[in-house]
Amino acid sequence: MAYKKYAYYNRGNKVAIVEKEITSGGGNTAVAHCTVGGHTNKTDCEAAGGQWIPGSSSTIGSDSYEKYVSPKEDVENGIEVEYTYSPASEIQDESDVIDVTPYQAKAIVYYLKAKTAEDTGNMEMREYFMRLFKKQLEKERSGRKRGPYIAMGDSNMRTR
Repeated sequence: MAYKKYAYYNRGNKVAIVEKEITSGGGNTAVAHCTVGGHTNKTDCEAAGGQWIPGSSSTIGSDSYEKYVSPKEDVENGIEVEYTYSPASEIQDESDVIDVTPYQAKAIVYYLKAKTAEDTGNMEMREYFMRLFKKQLEKERSGRKRGPYIAMGDSNMRTR
């Protein structure tokens, strides 16, 4: 029984399911032919004084590679996709005050810019602002560290 390998990717709010396909490097197959006339077999070609060039069943330059494409056949038992929906936070009104740090406030601005770019269909700008959003959150997380940084060694690190 042949097994197929599937993968998925997310782009914006869409999920795509793709199938792995192994293809050849795009070489040409060598077709059997005679150097003189329209002879279709080796005996007739050589009797007429020509040279018979045999064909090949493989491709010339047969570098094979894998790529993912849309599935071409129906899937017999189906493909299971599992996801979780996260509902919005518990903010009830626009006048609610949210306690955020300056780093988080900048991250929210980047996130809103990313969502605006996604709504207009500009996925490159969306990805750019999402990177800035994640980077800003990392800055916020590392800025929360308090107290001294202490590095401790063990007895094997002692100099003698």
